[in-house]
Amino acid sequence: FGSKAAQFRRVLVAAMWCCDVPKEDEEKVQAAAVGDAVQVQVNSEEADGQPAPAVVEVVEDGTVEAVIEKDMAIQLDTTDKKLCMVKSVASEASLPFALPFVLEVNGQGGGSEALLDIYGKAGFPVKMKLREPKVIVVTVPSSLREGKSLGLGLAFSETSCGLVIDEVKPGAVMDADIGLKVSHRIIKCNDVRADGQKLLDMLRQEGDLKLEVLSWD
Repeated sequence: FGSKAAQFRRVLVAAMWCCDVPKEDEEKVQAAAVGDAVQVQVNSEEADGQPAPAVVEVVEDGTVEAVIEKDMAIQLDTTDKKLCMVKSVASEASLPFALPFVLEVNGQGGGSEALLDIYGKAGFPVKMKLREPKVIVVTVPSSLREGKSLGLGLAFSETSCGLVIDEVKPGAVMDADIGLKVSHRIIKCNDVRADGQKLLDMLRQEGDLKLEVLSWD
């Protein structure tokens, strides 16, 4: 990362999984998506005491605007086509909260690919509006899982953060009435944080499922 300009590569591969069929019968649906490292700096101060290339302003509770003067480093996750998420930030940069959702770039909203495209064409300075996610913890009891699927359609990629819920249909999750919705993102299962494939495997295990989920509702 460092201060080198990020290169946009259209290499993010999304895999869609439905939890109500056996693993051996599942079929990956691959789709090209826009994504890679997009770089931004939002520190109020550089390590050497010089002004940082971004100014952060709190516009409302949980939402900030960052004016980026030059290319620094964060990594965007575009697995969810509706909601673009900041996956990680380079060591010399910081955000006021972790894993924010990108609301706007230069005053324009849109889906993940649209926002990434706007950013890539904008040049500097560029303004990004970011919102803090809510973290919710829910449990799917084993008693509701007997003889039925979870009823979730899930999406992930090789580099995505967790599992994106892209469908909720009849099944154990709906029966549990725990409020999971499309675009919520599962980041932990039974207190274990893992990549998408590992989390998917854990969802197939027997017993209660304790899920830590990111929500932008």
